[in-house]
Order: sequence, then structure tokens, then C-alpha cells
Amino acid sequence: MRQADFEAQAVRRQLDKVLASAGFSRNERLSRFLRFVVERHLEGRDQELKESLIAIEVFGRQPGYDSKQDPIVRTEASRLRARLSEYYLADGKSDSMIIELPKGGYVPVVRSAERTDKPAAPEAARLNKWRIPVGIAALALLVVASAAVNWWWFRPQNTPIPIAVLPLLNLNQDPAYDYFADGLTGGAHTQPVDH
Repeated sequence: MRQADFEAQAVRRQLDKVLASAGFSRNERLSRFLRFVVERHLEGRDQELKESLIAIEVFGRQPGYDSKQDPIVRTEASRLRARLSEYYLADGKSDSMIIELPKGGYVPVVRSAERTDKPAAPEAARLNKWRIPVGIAALALLVVASAAVNWWWFRPQNTPIPIAVLPLLNLNQDPAYDYFADGLTGGAHTQPVDH
């Protein structure tokens, strides 16, 4: 048996398992839709999986079907995607193969399930250990920065700035300049400067 035949059989077994689930066994329309697209895909006829063909073959519409007047294929494709998602979150969560119908088309994708129940790697566990303390420190820094910005923004703007002027000394040794030095020193104490 060729590898392709073996893979096709595995996909058909997965398809039968999905269709036997509670979400599909009671919904003939969605079951027929899923089986049709998967079988065409396995036969290598992806190019045929167009809205008009699905409407005629699966939903019994007449040739000349107009998707603008009857959006049944798009509506049912959306329901099919949701139902598949529900299946793989519940009944099929331990399945080794996943059948999907990506948005924007009607060609199914079959892939192997990736197991996520492995224990976390030591590096990831070590990083997770620091996530909360770093988050708390970042939050504290944000609060302090916010308080500083608020203080700066709302502080009184016209508060005078006091300037202390030391007494000026007359280094000239000429008593005529003593009066001048005393006048400058005394005037500085009485005139606050606004900023």
C-alpha cells in the first residue's frame, strides 16, 4: 500500500469519527458538507471546491445558482467551522489528526494535532516565575512616575523664588563706594524674582 493511500485511509477514519460525534450525527446538512469537501480533497480535486458546485451538489440548488441572492454555502461553511472547533475542544481533544476548513475557501486542511500537555520547559518555568514580580515593579514605577508628572504639572506656577545675596564688599578700599555696595545688597533682599 502506498503512503498516500495509507494517509487517505487515516483521514477517512478521522472523518468518520468526527461525523459520528454528537455535534454532527444529528445534523445531516453539515455532515454532508464536510464529507463532500474532504472526499474531493482526498481525490485531488481541490480546484472543484467552489461555492457554486457545493451549492448544487450538497445543498440541492439548481444550476445557475447565484450566491449573492442565496448565501447558503457561506452561512453553512461558517457553521461548519464553528462545529469543527467545538468538536476538537471537547470530544476530539485527544485526536491525533485535525480536519479544518480555513476561512476564505472551501478546501479542507488536514494536519496532525500538536500535543500541548507536555510539562513546561525549565526555561519557560523560570521566566513565568519572574512575570508577576516584574509586573508589580513596573506598575509601582508607573505610579511613581505618574505622581511626579502630576506634581510638576499642578504645582503653583507663580511662587516667587527667593534669592539670597551675600553682602557686597568694597574691595576698592575707597569709602565713597561703601554706600554703593550697601545699596545693592539691601535692594536685593526686598525684590523677589518671579519665574
